[in-house]
Amino acid sequence: MTRGGMRPNAGRPLQGSSPAIARTIRVNQEDWDQIALLAQEANLSVTQYILRSALPQQDSNSPEPQQNHNSSVAQ
Repeated sequence: MTRGGMRPNAGRPLQGSSPAIARTIRVNQEDWDQIALLAQEANLSVTQYILRSALPQQDSNSPEPQQNHNSSVAQ
């Protein structure tokens, strides 16, 4: 019996073409709460909501997040 290590077909399947890398962003609590609420209303995770908001839509059947142009973006 093997213990530990990688096994073929073990673990959660990839959601994209390559493994995801964790990233850190800075956002104030008010903006984060608004993002989380919009994601919940769109029935998406916060990550899915941010990605679909920031990247061009490739699937026309996927729900489009609402655009909020009142927030300022730090550059």
